[in-house]
Amino acid sequence: MKTNKWLAGVLAVAFASALCAAAADGDAGGAAKPEKKQRPEKKGEGAAAVQLQEVALTGKVMKEEIKKEGAEKAVVRYVLVDANGNKTVLPSVKPAAEGAAPAIKIEDFVDSQVTVTGMGSTKQADGKSVTKLQSITKIDKVVQ
Repeated sequence: MKTNKWLAGVLAVAFASALCAAAADGDAGGAAKPEKKQRPEKKGEGAAAVQLQEVALTGKVMKEEIKKEGAEKAVVRYVLVDANGNKTVLPSVKPAAEGAAPAIKIEDFVDSQVTVTGMGSTKQADGKSVTKLQSITKIDKVVQ
């Protein structure tokens, strides 16, 4: 009888140590876990970095107010609509110095034909050309 208890104890310790070793290897209970995809540490590290270039776009500046359901305030954004009806969201213009007013006020150009020059990227997607502006250098009104 003592031998059976001793044998059961040895088997229990061996089984427990095997489970601990499997858990340390990441395979608890023998079930295969799917590998987790690791995110890149920094933005743009996992994919090809976007090359910014000087971009000039011509069109009409429109103001859009977007109010999400349940939100108290509407978000205002400015878009440039070209002759083909393509929309490009204009980034906000940041002031040169902290506390100073921005050098370019986009709201002054609403409903006007303008040429926007800035740094951005253009790529082809589904047969269309998609342009994203990262910063605005200048805005000039187009004389008609």
